[in-house]
Amino acid sequence: MNSLRHDLLETAQQFNIDLPPMQGELACAFVGEWNSGKSSLQNSLLGLPLLPEQPIPTTKTVVSLGQGQVAEPVAIIQTETGAYQEYRGPAAITALQNSTQNLPRIDYRAPQLDLPPHTLFIDTPGFNDTDQIASAKAETVQADLVVFVMNADVSALNQTQINFIQQVALSKANLQDLFFVITHSDLLDNPVDREILCQRVGAHIGSDRIFLLSNKSQEGVQAFKTVLYGYIRERQTVLLEQRSQRHERQLVEALRHQVALERAALAQLKTQTAEQREALRVKIQEARRKEMAKKSELRNRSRQQLQETVQALRDLIDHSEERLEVFIEGCPVEQLQKKGHVQQQIEEELTKTLQPAVQVLLERLLRAIQGEVRAGQSYSTQLLADLDIQLPPYASPLTRVTAEHIMPLAFIGSVLTMGWFSVPTLLLGYLTVKAREFGLTRYADQTGLLDRALDGIKNVAAVGYKKTLKMTLAKTLIDYMNQVADYFREVLEKVTEQALAQINLVEDLEKAMQRLRDEKGMIDQELRLEKAEALLNAVPVVAN
Repeated sequence: MNSLRHDLLETAQQFNIDLPPMQGELACAFVGEWNSGKSSLQNSLLGLPLLPEQPIPTTKTVVSLGQGQVAEPVAIIQTETGAYQEYRGPAAITALQNSTQNLPRIDYRAPQLDLPPHTLFIDTPGFNDTDQIASAKAETVQADLVVFVMNADVSALNQTQINFIQQVALSKANLQDLFFVITHSDLLDNPVDREILCQRVGAHIGSDRIFLLSNKSQEGVQAFKTVLYGYIRERQTVLLEQRSQRHERQLVEALRHQVALERAALAQLKTQTAEQREALRVKIQEARRKEMAKKSELRNRSRQQLQETVQALRDLIDHSEERLEVFIEGCPVEQLQKKGHVQQQIEEELTKTLQPAVQVLLERLLRAIQGEVRAGQSYSTQLLADLDIQLPPYASPLTRVTAEHIMPLAFIGSVLTMGWFSVPTLLLGYLTVKAREFGLTRYADQTGLLDRALDGIKNVAAVGYKKTLKMTLAKTLIDYMNQVADYFREVLEKVTEQALAQINLVEDLEKAMQRLRDEKGMIDQELRLEKAEALLNAVPVVAN
């Protein structure tokens, strides 16, 4: 960290701004579906059998691997309660076996790991693991480099993977920072099959950074390692500098806002007597209560709007089910039993009727919530105006989207980085992905729940087939709707809560005033502000 960044971080801490930089090491995340061979690949690259390898979904925990500063291995496990447990020596290696459990994180450091200097490998859970999808995606976006691992034997590239890849690609300034590895290449004996597979993957990702290898026979591992490690050494300085620059811009922005607020508070108090200050303190407390009451009111209204939207979504599914039942009644049994015929009709219903209607619902909901939040921001600003304290205009991150913020909301779970109307895209994408998982739409490499259910009723007599089919479809749609509704509710509640958290002008002012309770506090604060203002004036102006 250079001198200016060090001074910025130190000064920001003095103003209670918590924007710690990411770890100093370059992070390379290994991502993929269950059993794609992520852990095995890292073991092959490191030359050590560290991570568990089993023929079942294995990794449930984010694991970071890096070179240590001490002679023996060290592992730190974060438990579900937030506590940390440290293990050293052989016990640290054993601790890595806990990655098969539902734990937030394991950090392992050992000097003997064959890694480029100042580099971390991040092993992630399968991104089709619904219990771990958020952590897998968050690590993927935060990583400097991403290695997608795909299993040639199971499915080299299905639609879930395509969606994931496309979303992650949005978060990377340089697509060369993405690598694609197809494991189990020893199962592909025919060179033509290998070529077709690479062409198929390349058609979706538009990249020549595709590597076929086998963890079992080690075929292709060394070639991939040479390319990956060489690229890490080549790009490390640039990537870490870009990360530092992003952090510096965020730090400067937060510090400018806080300095302006505290300068206004100090100027107000300098001209007041002790009695006036006490009266102002009481007025601020009352304004703070009003601000909190407004947030509570907005929160309750937003929850009601969300409930109404989810119910409307359920009604849309019910109407779709009714139309599909009409289709089933009017279709010959022989036609219904043809593979993919029912799914084709469901897919048309979902894409042509349901999805457009859902998009309208979501955009209407978010416009309503956004209006509520803006009203809350205006209310908070008016509370300050009533206190006769002049502050810069309210600068909510909700209203600003810069190039570095263009990341999929799904990965970081924050509207602050994207803006409101990226949320419908995210939720509609989830609706589509879940439809494939349930087998409501056709995909060559995927067998969903409905596919298996239809196989189970294929021998039902023609007289009862339509009735059984309608019951099977109804159950599948109910289960599908429940998962979609739960996800919608979770994302939108988080989005709304983070938006409401921005209505905090009076709260910030109250905290600033509390640090200026006496003459000494004001003198000390004057010195801190002058130092911070001089530092900010020395920061070069960089356009976003």
